[in-house]
Amino acid sequence: EKLNFLMSIIGISGGELAHAVSLDPSYISRLRSGKRSLPKGQRFLDDIAAYFATKVHTEYQIKLLSEAMSYEGEWPEEKEAAQRLIYDWLHTEQDSQRDTIMNILQGAVSSFLLDAVLSPDRDPDLSTIGSDVREYYYGCSGRQEAFLHFLAAALRAPAGQDMYLFTSESVEWLAGDGEFSASISTLLTEFAQNQRRLKIAHPIQQNVTDLIHRLQRWAPVYLTGFAEPYYYPKVRSDFFLRTLFVVPGTVAMVSSSLEGSNAESVTVIASEPRAVEAATMEMEYLLSLAKPLARVFTPGNHSGITELLKDFYNKKEPMLVIHDHLAPFPGTTPNSGTDFSGEPDLQNYAVVESIIRSSPYTEVISKPDLDVIRSGSIPIQLTELAPDGPRYLSKEEYVDNLDHTIRLLENNRNYHILIVPQTFFNFYLCIKKGVGVLISKPDRNAATFFVEQSNVLEIVWEYANAVMKRVEKTDKESALAELRELRDALAE
Repeated sequence: EKLNFLMSIIGISGGELAHAVSLDPSYISRLRSGKRSLPKGQRFLDDIAAYFATKVHTEYQIKLLSEAMSYEGEWPEEKEAAQRLIYDWLHTEQDSQRDTIMNILQGAVSSFLLDAVLSPDRDPDLSTIGSDVREYYYGCSGRQEAFLHFLAAALRAPAGQDMYLFTSESVEWLAGDGEFSASISTLLTEFAQNQRRLKIAHPIQQNVTDLIHRLQRWAPVYLTGFAEPYYYPKVRSDFFLRTLFVVPGTVAMVSSSLEGSNAESVTVIASEPRAVEAATMEMEYLLSLAKPLARVFTPGNHSGITELLKDFYNKKEPMLVIHDHLAPFPGTTPNSGTDFSGEPDLQNYAVVESIIRSSPYTEVISKPDLDVIRSGSIPIQLTELAPDGPRYLSKEEYVDNLDHTIRLLENNRNYHILIVPQTFFNFYLCIKKGVGVLISKPDRNAATFFVEQSNVLEIVWEYANAVMKRVEKTDKESALAELRELRDALAE
């Protein structure tokens, strides 16, 4: 459990760890599966601790590890001191830490759910991008520079020409500062505005954490609303890693590395027609093997959302919703043609009623804030996709919805509400086990994700259940009492 946790937070495979500490990958695999106990008194335990001491360096990684270790002090800057802490933690026998570690990892997943739907609002300086274009770029900073030059060159592509993106290498370089993320988003949005699409193929490697990590790093791309995510369904643990980005007929970006190697990477930008054609043929073959990972909807590109919502709501599976505010669903009737109206069902509440007639439905909401309700600032989920969205409930609409919610709770065994003290920062998560998950944030111009990939569904379902376990009062009468008290307070 501890070894898997350490590998998860820095995003490495068993092969990479085995190479770093000079062990056979099969031995690491047996340690991770529990088929072999972690040996004591052997030199390689020192090597493992030393390796992770050098790799755990970001503020977020340190926070996760300190929580798992129950370490409350300041993380040491000296690698030797950090190595001793990790060694002692690995060496100390404890009862199973599975629940502790899972809760921490699920916290990491919730951070992805928040970060992935935040829209960048910076105004980046793009005046120097596209000048001083070279063929070779070195290291992490060089790859960032190469990617920006690649995107600038891609703008020369004709209308309707797609962009293909694939990498099995580390994606840490995508986690640049806000200026870098905003520059990516701006360039990609400009690229996509001329009837162009971005197709991103994600490899699924050793575990789901790797996939979540990659989706988080690609968030600025998905927020453009013009990206289509795919995944390669065969689990791979390759020693030879590759990055291949290409705009057919225009430009390609290529790099490669060996898993576990500390050698400085080289990224190549190619515009010679034959080189671009070779890269194009590789990517088209890869995409022919890939499967869709998620659908991404934005206010300017939400074709098919109405049909998706109808199908999703009608599937007879348990449903979990996590959000800050008690608010109705939007209607699923198109405003005109296939356009998504986003009008909330404030009169008949048909969506919720149809769900609870056939399946268990549980809402987890934050403790209601009277000031927010009275000011008319409660957003209605998914209405950010509608024209002039998102929509907000007036106090009167909120009270009507509250009354109806209380009646549903009183009269339906399938319907449950859990009230938690924490806030979810205005994000909305709706999951049906084995069906799919909707992830959105009711901000203007934000993106909404619908994911069906089974591994992602599993870890999001575990996260949702972990949230519910933190609820102190889970009986229906406690929720009803709190909602009735809220209604009385709003009536004053």
